[in-house]
Amino acid sequence: MPNIEKSIKQREIPDTDWLTQYAKILEEAHGQILELGSGRGSDTGYLSEHGTVTSVDINPKALKELKEKHPTTTTLIADLGESWPLPDRTYSFILASLSLHYFSDAITRQCVNELKRVIKPDGTALLRFNSTNDANYGAQSDDEIEPNYYLVNGQPKRFFSKDALEDYFADWHIEQLQEISIDRYLKNKVVWELVCRP
Repeated sequence: MPNIEKSIKQREIPDTDWLTQYAKILEEAHGQILELGSGRGSDTGYLSEHGTVTSVDINPKALKELKEKHPTTTTLIADLGESWPLPDRTYSFILASLSLHYFSDAITRQCVNELKRVIKPDGTALLRFNSTNDANYGAQSDDEIEPNYYLVNGQPKRFFSKDALEDYFADWHIEQLQEISIDRYLKNKVVWELVCRP
């Protein structure tokens, strides 16, 4: 039975340390780790303590900075909204922290399919998504592209409800789905954290 919490909880640890609560999952993965939308690598150091990391981002400057800080990490420039240039069934752990919310419904579903393609059958995905309750960061903006998908300061952003995530991941085993509040750029941000297996 999946452990699904419905209430919003305030994170008691700084957002920079958020991965420590998932240390056991990472230790069990002990293998190839895929980091999607890595940016400059705020999570990469912690991930690299638990396996071999491939960090993917669309921004070459960010990946250059990441590589300077974490030289053993493999970096790959790629647009997550397109087919991913990654091998099938390779990664035992996949992290996508607030990096899969830029896309239309159709492309979001394509991303979920790509996740399923590249993860090992016994792998684990840890995914963070914007919540529809994230008012500080553009949920329910006036510029709606499609339901829960808005133009926010010129950037398209999708916001997810619990029902939407359960729909996108209907053929996955959801182990945990919780809505939490984190500090982000000095503002309160509401996100979903999803732990699932194929």
